[in-house]
Amino acid sequence: MSGYFNYYKIDTDRTSINLLQKLTDVKLTKKKHHYFPDKLISNFKDYITEINKNSIFTPLSFEEIIFKTKTDFCKINHFEFEAIINWIDDYYNDEVEDIETFHIDLGFKEILTLHSRFENQILSIGEDGLNMYYQKIAEKEGSSKKVDISVPSNAREIELVIDFLIILSIKFIISNIEAYSTEREELIGKLKGLEENKLLTEASNLFFDILEDKKNDYTKLYHDTIDYFIECAESFLYSIEDFKTEITNYDGFVFREDRF
Repeated sequence: MSGYFNYYKIDTDRTSINLLQKLTDVKLTKKKHHYFPDKLISNFKDYITEINKNSIFTPLSFEEIIFKTKTDFCKINHFEFEAIINWIDDYYNDEVEDIETFHIDLGFKEILTLHSRFENQILSIGEDGLNMYYQKIAEKEGSSKKVDISVPSNAREIELVIDFLIILSIKFIISNIEAYSTEREELIGKLKGLEENKLLTEASNLFFDILEDKKNDYTKLYHDTIDYFIECAESFLYSIEDFKTEITNYDGFVFREDRF
């Protein structure tokens, strides 16, 4: 499937001022919109009206989006966020030199791009693995809590999924390189920091065995994504390590933009 997935972290100080000003500006020049090429649309409110006319899903509320943007952007849901960023990109793309810098000024910074549905589904596999094994182990210590990274995602929960996937990625890479190589030793060194979390390590060991078992029902169900994960583990590792760096000291929510 073509397309990509962009993940963003949010600066609510900027969204409540800079983004709000863009979304409430009613004096904009009318332009053709990518999704409505036969219409001339000027402001965000008109854009939301057109979405609701052409959608079979629950209507979006312009007033609710504005209220959330003004008071707490992290209460924006996935569909509201996509409406915002699609309109911003389409309306202002020919007016700004750098759309990413423009995004940052409005309050959302791109922190990860995944270029296929397989890459994006690897995050879901990480969530499954945590909920299948990490939580069962944690229950024994009375600290169980189900992980949920449906967007928008709590940064701490998605960071736990990332750590889990980093361990799995390293295990896949190590299993395919020669013993005692420099690369292998460097990867083993990376694991040591994460292995301080004994529950995470034990869960990753159990789930790794499942992913390598071609006869397992879970592996059969998601075999395309798992095969992709194994084959591209090294490049995926670099991507999610950068992702982790971006959210380690971030206490907000992570949003996703789906582009097809």
